[in-house]
Amino acid sequence: MYRVNNLLQTSYCVRSTFASCKRLLSSSKANDKKQDKKYQVRKINKLLVANRGEIAIRVFRACTENNIRTVAIYSAEDEGQLHRIKADESFKIGKGLAPIAAYLNIPEIIKVAVKNDVDAIHPGYGFLSENGDFAKACVEAGISFIGPTHDVIYRMGDKLNARQAAIDAKVPVIPGTTEAVSNLDAVREFVKEHGYPIMLKAARGGGGRGMRVARSESELEEAFQRASSEALAAVGDGRLFVERLVSQARHIEVQIIGDHFGQVVHLFERDCSVQRRHQKVIEVAPATNLDPVIRDRMTADAVRIAKYVGYQNAGTVEFLLDNQGRHYFIEVNCRLQVEHTCSEEITGIDIVQSQIKIAEGKPLADLGLEQDKIKLMGAAVQCRMTTEDPANNFTPDVGRIDVFRSAEGFGIRIDSASAYTDAVISPFYDSLLVKVIAHSRNHQEACAKMVRALKEFRIRGVKTNIPFLLNVLQHEQFLQGSLTTSFIDENPNLFKFLPTQNRAQKLLNYISEVLVNGPLTPLGTDVKPMKIKPELPHIKKKEIPNGWRQVLLQEGPTGFAKAVRKHPQALIMDTTMRDAHQSLLATRVRTRDLKKSAPFVAKNFSKFFSVENWGGATFDVALRFLHECPWDRLTELRELMPNIPFQMLLRGANAVGYSNYPDNVIDSFCQMAVNHGMDIFRVFDSLNYLPNMKVGIEAVGKANGVISAAVCYTGDVADTSRTKYNLDYYVKYVDELVKMGTHILSIKDMAGLLKPRATTMLIDAIRQKYPDLPIHVHTHDTAGTGIANYIAALEAGVDVVDVTVDSLSGMTSQPTMGGLVAALQNTKHDTGINLERVNEYSAFWEQTRLLYAPFECTTTMKSGNADVYKNEIPGGQYTNLQFQAFSLGLGSQFENVKKSYIEANQLLGDIIKVTPSSKVVGDLAQFMVQNNLTAKNVRERGDELSFPSSVVEFMQGQLGQPHGGFPEPLRTQILKGKKKIDGRPGADSKSLDFDKIEEELKNKFGDDIIRKCDVISYVMFPKVLEEYIDFKKQYGPVDLYPTRIFFVGPELNEMIDIEIEHGKVLHIVVLAISELMVATGEREVFFQVNGQLRSMKVKDKAAIKDQKVHPKVDKSKANQIGAPMPGQVLDVKIKEGDLIKKGDTVVVLSAMKMETVVKSTVEGKIKKIHVRVGQQIQGDDLVVELEFCFAILNVRFRYKILNKEKHMATSMNDENQEQTNLGNKSLETAVHNTAIQMGCWTAADDYLLITSIMHLGDLERVHQRVKFSMPFTLENIQDRWQCLLYDPSISKMIVSKVQQLSMSQIETLHIPLNEDEEQLLALIPSCTIPTLVDDEIDTCLSKNFPKFWANRTIDELREYWLEMRQQGLLVDQQETNNSEETQTSQELAFSRKLSQLLAPFEFELLSRDKEQFANKTDPPRAILYVNNRLYCMYTEELKFGTSFPDRQFDISFDNSTKIHIQGMIVCKLESFYIINNGDNAFRVNNALLNPNEASPLGTRAVINILEHTMVFQAIELS
Repeated sequence: MYRVNNLLQTSYCVRSTFASCKRLLSSSKANDKKQDKKYQVRKINKLLVANRGEIAIRVFRACTENNIRTVAIYSAEDEGQLHRIKADESFKIGKGLAPIAAYLNIPEIIKVAVKNDVDAIHPGYGFLSENGDFAKACVEAGISFIGPTHDVIYRMGDKLNARQAAIDAKVPVIPGTTEAVSNLDAVREFVKEHGYPIMLKAARGGGGRGMRVARSESELEEAFQRASSEALAAVGDGRLFVERLVSQARHIEVQIIGDHFGQVVHLFERDCSVQRRHQKVIEVAPATNLDPVIRDRMTADAVRIAKYVGYQNAGTVEFLLDNQGRHYFIEVNCRLQVEHTCSEEITGIDIVQSQIKIAEGKPLADLGLEQDKIKLMGAAVQCRMTTEDPANNFTPDVGRIDVFRSAEGFGIRIDSASAYTDAVISPFYDSLLVKVIAHSRNHQEACAKMVRALKEFRIRGVKTNIPFLLNVLQHEQFLQGSLTTSFIDENPNLFKFLPTQNRAQKLLNYISEVLVNGPLTPLGTDVKPMKIKPELPHIKKKEIPNGWRQVLLQEGPTGFAKAVRKHPQALIMDTTMRDAHQSLLATRVRTRDLKKSAPFVAKNFSKFFSVENWGGATFDVALRFLHECPWDRLTELRELMPNIPFQMLLRGANAVGYSNYPDNVIDSFCQMAVNHGMDIFRVFDSLNYLPNMKVGIEAVGKANGVISAAVCYTGDVADTSRTKYNLDYYVKYVDELVKMGTHILSIKDMAGLLKPRATTMLIDAIRQKYPDLPIHVHTHDTAGTGIANYIAALEAGVDVVDVTVDSLSGMTSQPTMGGLVAALQNTKHDTGINLERVNEYSAFWEQTRLLYAPFECTTTMKSGNADVYKNEIPGGQYTNLQFQAFSLGLGSQFENVKKSYIEANQLLGDIIKVTPSSKVVGDLAQFMVQNNLTAKNVRERGDELSFPSSVVEFMQGQLGQPHGGFPEPLRTQILKGKKKIDGRPGADSKSLDFDKIEEELKNKFGDDIIRKCDVISYVMFPKVLEEYIDFKKQYGPVDLYPTRIFFVGPELNEMIDIEIEHGKVLHIVVLAISELMVATGEREVFFQVNGQLRSMKVKDKAAIKDQKVHPKVDKSKANQIGAPMPGQVLDVKIKEGDLIKKGDTVVVLSAMKMETVVKSTVEGKIKKIHVRVGQQIQGDDLVVELEFCFAILNVRFRYKILNKEKHMATSMNDENQEQTNLGNKSLETAVHNTAIQMGCWTAADDYLLITSIMHLGDLERVHQRVKFSMPFTLENIQDRWQCLLYDPSISKMIVSKVQQLSMSQIETLHIPLNEDEEQLLALIPSCTIPTLVDDEIDTCLSKNFPKFWANRTIDELREYWLEMRQQGLLVDQQETNNSEETQTSQELAFSRKLSQLLAPFEFELLSRDKEQFANKTDPPRAILYVNNRLYCMYTEELKFGTSFPDRQFDISFDNSTKIHIQGMIVCKLESFYIINNGDNAFRVNNALLNPNEASPLGTRAVINILEHTMVFQAIELS
């Protein structure tokens, strides 16, 4: 007993060596001899399992079946684990120790066992299972160790000793080291003799941990460090064993059992070849397709080595079998294996019970374990189900299991521990969740059972490797049993996964988010949707009669148009499903509600000419706000309404977008729309610009759709005083549309300006000229004259008019359907439509409209208004403008907005007003109201005002050419030198490569996510589509929710039925929402789903607003590196300021006993490190931020050297030139590789992107010179200074980063060059390297002005430029009529180039680096933040006092342009703050940054000076 007490008081545990153990537990020779005596039989009454999780429970079950009392130990992290509860007794260990160290603490485990009268300890697998010190400590404490003796463990647990034993036993081995190695020098000595590749293994085993392959010297150091570190963490010994790697081998292990009487038997073999990271994934028993002769040799060798070393209890002898049938000994696992279950299934032998009985002293014969009696019974497969994400490089996943539904049934065995709902998977231990074992008559049948079982599992909350397991099990090579250890590596298709739908969990997540944080679709008002369920009679498909669509399908577009014209009665189009709700309900009506009414419409209104249900704003609103696919809407409605033609609104050359696209985009869009069920395309252009119309018309024609070319109507043809848009204008416009091949003519009266007299005149004039042309009239009923206009139109010869259901008619919507049907009854225009059915239809929408109360226009609009004849505001825009005015608290100013709208329209030249031209007028009107400007003010101050971007783009010609041209001089004033487009915008755009875009999207989102139609959506709304896909991935098919639930969520205890697919319904009840959990900032929402309790935890955004949380990585930013998995930071390899390359290690993480190296995917400079060693982080936590400036300039500078060297090469002789060409080739490769690594652009010569924008600001030059895979247009510039390109391979941050570089940053930047580059650089005089001058300008100026340009430095250029400016010689300083008198045209060209080149430098003369402020004893008077640069003003003109309401200052940029600033940023108590100019606003050129409140720090304003965009921002600098 003294010896035991002495042991317990000694502080040794896992790191104790055999020597220390020998000192502490030294025995006399008498004791040693006593151990040699016959093994004493001892009954085990109480057994402790020195392990956790699944294996602990497995042993407990074996004990219970033998009436043995069980004891568990557990760490603090395992307090909630089932193994603690399953045991008869359980004791907490490891206070103050790390999670794994708790289970490696030998003294404490022995102390618990002794204190609680434990007879035996089972070590399980892993942890101390192969630790000889532990086995010996058990024996010394008088406790039986369930396993081999400690001397066998010492011998066979050490790979080197085991290898020697195999050699002595005449068992073949692989070449390897004879001793454990602890440093790289010893490894390299082995490599000298045997070469690469090699395998590094933990010398004392590690269950797959501590194993790394090194195939070359470059991989050796990293592999050694990781293997040693993992081995140290897993078994407490970081020494390694090195052996030659045998590839294309099978990993086969033989299960053995020996007793204390020298008898050993085998339980046949298992094939463990399916491995990843040397971790077994799927095990098979017996090995498939194994020659019986080889089987006999391997099992015989396994028994031989076991007998040779005197092996007792269960163990495994592992072999590699090469492709020539030769087997090599690997190691002996002196413990129970994870996959022992396979051997149990095929032999019927309980190995764990056998272990216990052998430990009690029973011989194998008493257990029936005699070799000739052990028979194979069928085949078994074991899958290790882990909490790893196979789609993310098997990153371990942690967290709470929200849902767990297990498999069961004949032939399936489940061994698990932490697999249940609400179980928490921690990052501290192995990722094993469940072992699934399938047993059947043969391998194929066992696989079939396993596949069935895996598909039965439902696990939510953590990711699992089930998709990967299924791919393996269903792979033909696996089913045939043709396996090697490289099986996974050779079959990359195993990593292509069909994603689980997980619909219920995602839908619950959505409700939880809405209930805790409010609506995810922004609501327009505080009015809540009504709790109502509108219904219509059920319609069977066979009840739907034929309609006009059948005519279209039979006759084609031309025949259809003829049939329409011949039809004697009035035809109507129903706009309920698009324009009506766009005008009244902010386009928010969901597909779900449209589908409810669709069958009713199909049956009762088959005489409809068409239903308008698509296009216009409905497309992007569906994606952006309703989170549903517009293409699916079209397809689903077509299925429900097969008899009525569908009509959509097509914006000419813009399709349903707001930009100009290449022509093939419009072609593809129209074809895709026809394929999804669209029939009639109302093609219009917001300016009636015929070139734009032609694009849309031709695209519809190619797609075999019905062309309904539209005349956008404005003005009043009956008013002879209004001559711009008179009758002659419209008739001539119709002439052109007819020439283009329109099938139907549409009159699009978007503001409702038609009056009966004007209607009659217009229609009659067209009908007289084109008697066979169908005419279709569309109007809005804002003034209430819609029905009167339609009757006049029908009398004049119109064929079709647009109406909407009564309950969605009037005001800014279309005229009432019921009203028109009733008015035409018993006349020659009688529609033949049943008025009762119209009333029924209207009643449905009257109720449905209540569901959209948050978007109801009647919140602010109570009636129509005939003032529309004066202001000409289109219907939908009228609603929006009024709503915006009220929401901003400016309801009383709406009349001013309408008056300004009239003035704005006249300022712009009295243009056609329909989206998007109407937005231009509206933006200008609001700009005028906000800045208290009149039309006169705008004309007088046009040079200095900073106009809305939509107005600038209109004046450039981005929308096309307005009738009558652009107003001058206002256009010139607004553009301030910007390029004008005189032809069709987008005419020169290159065709898009849809296949390439599709491939890129599939690479980003997955093959199963992206369809052809999604590519079209992406081209028009790239960011919107990406956000839609991300939203759907997170929240699932939210379109299945009833509308009220979708917007605001359900009430507590309200039952919701969600049909996720035909015949599958989720019954959901929200039971409760918890109080805030302060520690996590979460609330838990409790549900009952199909009778089962579920819960979701959601961050309360309002509650955590002030909480400090670790930032998450923004995956859209290449300069951020995030954690690929949850885990602990083991090591940080970098420090702030370091320059790193792509592939460099930044941090090392550890999770579930597996180490993961986080590498940089780009080149850069470490800006900030967000983690520290020992910190526990979550997946996607931000780890490191990089700066890219140096990398960008590195590429640019390398290109400069290359370019300069090419110039120099022309003067060299042939020999030198050949040598230089070789150097150039290597440099070109370096430049190209660097560019690709950065992910910035696609080829080295695309450096023009940087140089052009950095120095010239000339976006058009970029458009002309840089070859992108997709078109680059001016429309793709966001905020007018950050360049956003379609091509995903071109980083969006380049332009903004380059613009932030100051002269001092560039000139002092350290750019690391390789040896070749340094040599080349040494050949070039530094004064001749124009490091900041674009090559094109260099070439141009050198050609024209060699004397001036030769050998000039940047400083000399700057001085010369300033001198020219002082003399007033620069182009921008000259009047046009005087330019020829002062300079020649050649000089002008040079002056212009030089001015553009050095324009940014004038501001630089006023600037100081931020760091320089700290060095000044006298802080600057004032500071301005322009284009992300700090500018301090030292001029004496800056006089600030306590009274500053009228403070203002002009910064002169040149003699003709000034920045007029009101509200400076001044120094006060050594901090800088905004000075407001009296109206709580910071003004730049009279443009308010923020009209509603005092300008906060960070507020920006954007203005343009000499084509250079300046961003002014209010900041604070302490």
